[in-house]
Order: sequence, then C-alpha cells, then structure tokens
Amino acid sequence: MMHGNWGWGTGMGFGYGGGIVSILLIALIVVGGFFLIRWIIRRTDGGGISLGGPSSQDPENILKERYAKGEISREEYLNMLSDMKNDSKNQ
Repeated sequence: MMHGNWGWGTGMGFGYGGGIVSILLIALIVVGGFFLIRWIIRRTDGGGISLGGPSSQDPENILKERYAKGEISREEYLNMLSDMKNDSKNQ
C-alpha cells in the first residue's frame, strides 16, 4: 500500500533508513562548515579577525619574526627594538 505521494516506507523517500541518512547528512554538513570556518580563520592568520591575542601585525611581533627567521642579525634586532621603544616614548 502506498503512503501519500512519496511511495513506500518512511524517511523522505530514502526507504526505512532514510531518517538516519538525513541525520548523518546534516551532521556532515555542520562538521564540514565548522572545519571550513576554522581553516579560513587560520589561513588569514587573524588578519581582521581578532581572537584576543596580540596582533601579528604589531611592529614588535614582526621584528621578532624577522629575527627568528634569520632575516636580521641580533644587533639589527636590538637597534630596531630600541628605536621603536624610543619612538613610543617620544610620542
């Protein structure tokens, strides 16, 4: 016997297991959306999205990163850091 216009069984036309399939599909979409948002936030490195920590665009952080990568020497790092601290005191 047919039930309405949807055919036999339950679960939106997926047969008897259709309810479970629907729940799993919705769960998959929600979890996928969570990981997509997480990936976007990590990819942008917080640019424009503040999660509370110090900004990666802070001049002192940029200087620390450059020193850590070996782009500048210790003397250059200390001179630039001193200059930044002196400039902030003068303003």
